[in-house]
Amino acid sequence: MTDKRVTILLTGGTIGSAVENGGETLPAGHRSQELQLRLERIFSGLGVNVSFRFPWGCRGLDSSNLQPWHWVDLTRYVVEELDEGAAAIVILHGTDTMAYSAAWLSLALGDVDRPVIFTGSQLTLDSVADDVTVNLQGAATVAASALTGVWIYFNWKLFQGRRVHKARAVHPDAFVAVGGIPLYFTPDLMRRHYPMIVSSQRRSRSPELERILSLDETALRELRGTVAWVSSAPGLVPRFSGDEKVLLLLGHGAGNASSLLMEEVTAFWKGRDKPLLLACSLAEGDEKRPDIYGEVGLAELAREGFPLWAQGDYPLELIHALAWFALAGCPNDPGGIFSRYLRRF
Repeated sequence: MTDKRVTILLTGGTIGSAVENGGETLPAGHRSQELQLRLERIFSGLGVNVSFRFPWGCRGLDSSNLQPWHWVDLTRYVVEELDEGAAAIVILHGTDTMAYSAAWLSLALGDVDRPVIFTGSQLTLDSVADDVTVNLQGAATVAASALTGVWIYFNWKLFQGRRVHKARAVHPDAFVAVGGIPLYFTPDLMRRHYPMIVSSQRRSRSPELERILSLDETALRELRGTVAWVSSAPGLVPRFSGDEKVLLLLGHGAGNASSLLMEEVTAFWKGRDKPLLLACSLAEGDEKRPDIYGEVGLAELAREGFPLWAQGDYPLELIHALAWFALAGCPNDPGGIFSRYLRRF
């Protein structure tokens, strides 16, 4: 009997749902049993044992309902399983917020020395089964390899967990890479070049991870309202509460916004403690340069005394997760966390 063990976390999503009531996709408890049987067969063929855990029951949760306190729950499960010797983790997850969860775990786990693989499906087993089976087989193959880090496997492609964005609502080719390229591979290539290694080493945890693991849901709920997105789309009026600790400014192009928006931000926080600002853009590709254009560059706010960092070439999902990670993991110096990943202006 092999001593290699992979833990499967079934969290919900379309992959654990069925088409019912004339076309509505709903969670189905019996579907998790089918998924377990399929995964046991797949991993048996790879010479690996599997164990299953259900963070939110056998039906799981629609990923649209997942909040940062669910990310912390998920982190606890993953850390516990890795500490108990799991060689890899496979997380079955809904696609709508999969990129957020993968970004969060990338930050929380750092350079984790084993594979943590997210996968799911856009279509249910009882509608188009191939969407499920391709992703299960691919994720299992990666999990049974020595490739390390947090990844999303989807539709024959492997994406870094911190560099992925959901770009399609229903099509099985759901995700695109942002600031990187996906890894294309065949199962045989993965097994041949990345043979599985069972690690007995326990990695030290970062202070941020230790603090996050100690938080309860109440503490995280209290952070709601401290992170806010502000769009610079033409004609919108920003609404601030004054409770914001981090403002994610969604601008244009290289990190530009109307001078009107910047005037409104400056006016509201005159005489108040200034929030930390992240200069973002709907144009997710390329490095952001909020100082490149005078007057409309968001770096103008840095000259007004606001601490400001640029999005870089990361997806917006990573930026959102980073804001929560910084406030939850390092409340006394969230800007120090931002500076690990982003350029300050």
